[in-house]
Amino acid sequence: MKRFFILMILALVPLAVSAQSDMDDFFAGYSGQQGFQTIIYGKRMLDMMKEDASSDVRALLNRISTIRIISHEEPLNGIIYSARRSVNQSQQYEIISQINENGSLSEFYISENLGSSKNVSFVMIISSPQGSAVMEIVGEFDVKDISKLSIIGQKK
Repeated sequence: MKRFFILMILALVPLAVSAQSDMDDFFAGYSGQQGFQTIIYGKRMLDMMKEDASSDVRALLNRISTIRIISHEEPLNGIIYSARRSVNQSQQYEIISQINENGSLSEFYISENLGSSKNVSFVMIISSPQGSAVMEIVGEFDVKDISKLSIIGQKK
């Protein structure tokens, strides 16, 4: 019986990390490549952003563990295709919305099944004539909370 539980735990470990590993592979594949800008905000940077933020934004930043962004100044179909493939391969992401306007395409995905934790992964994929960008936010939040982040860095 004891061996059965150990085998069950070992079988579940890959499932617990598989939802995030596709996005990890995506970011690792483009990070540091010529022409790409990579930005990663870890917990300490997010803590520094709280200084001038409202109480709602501070509470949200407490629940976010990482924000990762990769962008390129040119509209690259390769990065967009690769990001979509990473999101769709995990089969745990669902599309929230897709906006196609004036040659720009914005897609928003969410996965609320990141292993046994309560972490959520929110992915935004943008392709426009001005460039391409992919952003992932990981933490314990609701989709409604994401709109609060748009005010960070704006002058009061």
